[in-house]
Amino acid sequence: MFVASTQALLAARTNLSPETHQRRIDDRTTELQHEIRALKACRNSRSSAVALPAEILSLVFLLVSQLYRGSEGDPRRPARDKLHWIWVTHVCSHWRRVALECVTLWTDLSFDNPGFTELMLSRARSAPLTVTLTTVRQSHSQMHDILRRVLAQSDRLRTITIRRYLGDTLDLPPILKACSRAAPALKTLSICDEGIPAKFEIPQQFLAGGSPVLESLELPRCRVSSWDLLPLRTNLTSLKLSVYSSTDANPARPSWLGLSTSLGQIPLLQTLHLSHYLPHADWQSFKSQTALEWTSPIALHRLRDLMLSDTSTTAIIDFLRLISQPLTTKIEITFHGTDSLEFIHPFFVKLRASQHIRDYGPAQELQIEGPHYFETVARFKLHSPAGLDRHLVLRFERPVLTTGKILTGLEEEVDYSSISRLETESEELPEETWTSMFSSLTTLREIYLDVYIDEFSAALSIANHGWLSSTRHLDTLRCELRDEETFALSGFHPGVKRQTGINTRYHLAHGKRTQLHGNAVTGTTRTNPKSDDSMGWIL
Repeated sequence: MFVASTQALLAARTNLSPETHQRRIDDRTTELQHEIRALKACRNSRSSAVALPAEILSLVFLLVSQLYRGSEGDPRRPARDKLHWIWVTHVCSHWRRVALECVTLWTDLSFDNPGFTELMLSRARSAPLTVTLTTVRQSHSQMHDILRRVLAQSDRLRTITIRRYLGDTLDLPPILKACSRAAPALKTLSICDEGIPAKFEIPQQFLAGGSPVLESLELPRCRVSSWDLLPLRTNLTSLKLSVYSSTDANPARPSWLGLSTSLGQIPLLQTLHLSHYLPHADWQSFKSQTALEWTSPIALHRLRDLMLSDTSTTAIIDFLRLISQPLTTKIEITFHGTDSLEFIHPFFVKLRASQHIRDYGPAQELQIEGPHYFETVARFKLHSPAGLDRHLVLRFERPVLTTGKILTGLEEEVDYSSISRLETESEELPEETWTSMFSSLTTLREIYLDVYIDEFSAALSIANHGWLSSTRHLDTLRCELRDEETFALSGFHPGVKRQTGINTRYHLAHGKRTQLHGNAVTGTTRTNPKSDDSMGWIL
């Protein structure tokens, strides 16, 4: 049975004209829909989720938004996936009302759809804005106006993160010029140009009004016309600057006086990356000209991460004279086109002086990469009396020297004797390096080979060599093999391992077939493995 009003409409087929009957049925249907929505809303209001305070719900919505937008900078991720967080506003009227009242939810602007960007702007009201833009051949004609209008509201900007990828033609300088007034709330500024070649230059009008609370400034691969135009503020904790290529002339390369003055004004600095931004002027001239003002290195007590890269090894060494840094600072240095290692000793002298130590102590771990992409890398984990990890990374771009010679040169400054873990993907290490340098490492417990190395196998097979005795102490030997690559190691004696109780494993990444023949291990990897499981044997 239906209610009387519905029953009357059902029985009025012959008493009303078809048009009137249809209109009344439509009106009744609308009434019923309103009643159904009211009943559903009443039902939802009795659920436990609705009982949560608006503050808790808002926090949940923000976490959901961050989860879906976590790969905002990933150009491979479809734009629609990044907007799935909007579904929280479709669950019920209460959730929608809370979401619309949570202005913070709408301040992290999305530029995947200009219409949605407009909607977020209106819902953000007057709250500080976060601009995160990754350009990958997007519809620039639709984006220009909205982005320009957003950046023109410089008094509201809290974060600006813009990354332009290869192949994108978005003309950023005219858009950035819109942000020429003061940005009193701006804390993070990051603009990266991945285009090849990079011709993007930060316009002089950008942030000309000042950004007094800026904490992070990152301009990788961007051109700046002058060092003095950089918004280096007292609150700065992170500074990352680089040019596109080591061959590019950098008009913003500062003088020693300009660099020392700037660093002296940012005592809170924790991260400092300077790639081709070091002065090439004469250090002694700077020191003599500023004898009264510059008497001691600039103390960067909070520095945690230091990265330097330059074509001039002298500039790198002189920079280490300019600063003092904590013992635990992670240091990464890139040298370009080195044809000798004569600079290594003075480099380490100044590096130790900048950290107020006489020596670095023994290295605990060594990782060797390259040469690939014209680069050889040596990563050291160093012993610290305080028990804290200390890391030193040395990169050699387009080196004339071989990896073996580079390691030999570094051995004079870094103590290898206590290395317990060795990892390498370098196929350039000669048999002599394995036998003369690494065979004496009596504390070595782990070896990881990211590629199969013939010279390593040959070193193991040398009879009566010290390397054989040192391998008895190994706990782990892991070898990552290429597709369809075969191997054979003949330097192990399983019986000795068992007698000494050493738990030594030989791992085959994606192993398909393996055999143990006396003192040798052989095997073959498979192409396109479906599993990451490794197989291991106790030798």
